Amino acid sequence: DFQTLVEPTAIRVFGLDGKTVQADEEFDPELQWYNYQVSGESDAVRIEVLCNPAATGMQVDYIDVPLNEAQTVAMPHAVKHVSVQCQYTDPHTSAMMQKLYFLKLMRSVQLGDTLGNFSPALHIPAEQGYCAMRQMEEGSDRDRPTGFVCRSLLSNPQLIATYTNLPENVDVILADSKGEEEYRLSSGMT
Repeated sequence: DFQTLVEPTAIRVFGLDGKTVQADEEFDPELQWYNYQVSGESDAVRIEVLCNPAATGMQVDYIDVPLNEAQTVAMPHAVKHVSVQCQYTDPHTSAMMQKLYFLKLMRSVQLGDTLGNFSPALHIPAEQGYCAMRQMEEGSDRDRPTGFVCRSLLSNPQLIATYTNLPENVDVILADSKGEEEYRLSSGMT
């Protein structure tokens, strides 16, 4: 089966301290998406993709790298998406086969006082609905609201997130109350 030529035998992620970072799923060549929770202190990881011995090439983030050699990937933000693939080029026809795998590297960082005066707001254009800030939890020592509640008659209203005083290298993620859907918000106008 030609497909096995481009399926890795393993994908591993390590912290720079050499400790293994476990994926949310055990490696299976049929699964193409993996999530990793990286230590908050790490600003880089090493990714090791072990390609089939017959493979002729390998890429990390669409850049050719030495076959079966661990690669260091920087994580300047809390979330980093990385693509990896093993490749096989037929020596007779020059036809190339490849199979992509996607790794989502996430790290949680204790922000403490670094948020300072960070002030988020969520809006919907008035003709589409409204958003209101949730109140603080009863008995909580938190001095920040717990989130936002938005109401709209539209199934996909235009959401506008604004925030001020965002510390450098902090990602803002909009998530539903169940944590099932997340959207990374960019800094500045898009």
